[in-house]
Amino acid sequence: MFPADPALFSSAALTSVSKRLPFKVQGTGRSDKGVYVIIGGNVYREGDTKGEITVVKIGEEKVDILINGEPDSLQIR
Repeated sequence: MFPADPALFSSAALTSVSKRLPFKVQGTGRSDKGVYVIIGGNVYREGDTKGEITVVKIGEEKVDILINGEPDSLQIR
């Protein structure tokens, strides 16, 4: 499983993994299955893992993810 502690995703706690890796939110949406986010051309729902990315929470302004187990957040623009 992935951590549920929101403190892991506070700006002070993040290690800025995404600054070293070029992950960006390409889009978000809602379907009959719920909210989804597109990162690197892949569609994720909360809890999905593809490659090195696990999506923990999809919010209105950011997406909390784990990259190789390290917490990070991506802004939704």
